[in-house]
Amino acid sequence: MKKKTKQLLFLAGILVLLLAGYFAMDLIPEKEEAEQNIPAEELDVTEFGVEDIVSYSYTNPSYTMGFYVTKDGYVHQEDAAFPVNEASVELQLKALGAMTAMQKIDSTDKEEYGLTRPQMTVSATLADGTERNFLIGDKALFEDAYYVSDEEKGLIYLVSADQCEEFHTVWSAMVEKENFVMVSAEQMVDVTVETDGVQTMYIAYEEALENWQLTTPEGTYAGDTATVLEALGIFGAYSVRTTKEYNCADFAPYGLDNPKTKVTVRYKLPEGVELPESSVHGEVLTLTLELGNVEEESGETYVRINGSSYVYGMSSYYAEGVSVFPVEELKKQTEENLEMAE
Repeated sequence: MKKKTKQLLFLAGILVLLLAGYFAMDLIPEKEEAEQNIPAEELDVTEFGVEDIVSYSYTNPSYTMGFYVTKDGYVHQEDAAFPVNEASVELQLKALGAMTAMQKIDSTDKEEYGLTRPQMTVSATLADGTERNFLIGDKALFEDAYYVSDEEKGLIYLVSADQCEEFHTVWSAMVEKENFVMVSAEQMVDVTVETDGVQTMYIAYEEALENWQLTTPEGTYAGDTATVLEALGIFGAYSVRTTKEYNCADFAPYGLDNPKTKVTVRYKLPEGVELPESSVHGEVLTLTLELGNVEEESGETYVRINGSSYVYGMSSYYAEGVSVFPVEELKKQTEENLEMAE
């Protein structure tokens, strides 16, 4: 009897689960039903190509930007001196001029898809004068895609996230960075670190001694060659994360009007290499890095390179690497070296 009771309870439990599933399916929002009723196939959203676009603009939650497309390149619509990152613009043009959809939504209710208050807007002007406008709304629940409204055609599509997110690119990605000088240890004459205007480290290779020398306020020491070369290798690989300004007129907010730390690298170029835009003193060139405040939100250190008008954000890894040289680690440990030689 107990066995039969358990079987009946088990079957009743299964029936409850089946009924729950049935009612849950019946409660799927109309939005998802509309999507499921359309075959999943790639659809052309834009009837024009990249070659037809003469200008475009977009607005995302962070900024508004637009460019003219000319035979000589791309020009910022509000600032002709803006240093355009052409690769970033070309990715946006490709996303706009060859936009495809995963689905066409069988609905015109823009509010339901987040299109009455869109996350992004994109507009293009074509060579024949036609204006085309697109709104990018909510992200889909079950797809890596966004709802996109074609304003002129009155249609709503589901467009892959990789196409839509080209217009959510951070501002600094649209700015062409300067060409940075990368210096190998073999090219270096010396490295000077100043803190609050006072020299705190001087590293130089002394040919007469055939060794690197470290000079601090406490004295001068012979450097361990392998360790010094490893530390100086940072100048052949440093990079910046973001561009904060490209035509800065006031460096005070960044702590760069009187930078706390200044690093100067004097170096020589190998034969046959063209001279970059850098300060030249005879046959010796200089690379200067001025380090200012730390940005609270990102943790990046503001940096100015070779006295340019750009302000960059540099990661703490590189900021410390180009300015902090621990003397004890770099010093040649004579006694230890003698013991190892024995």
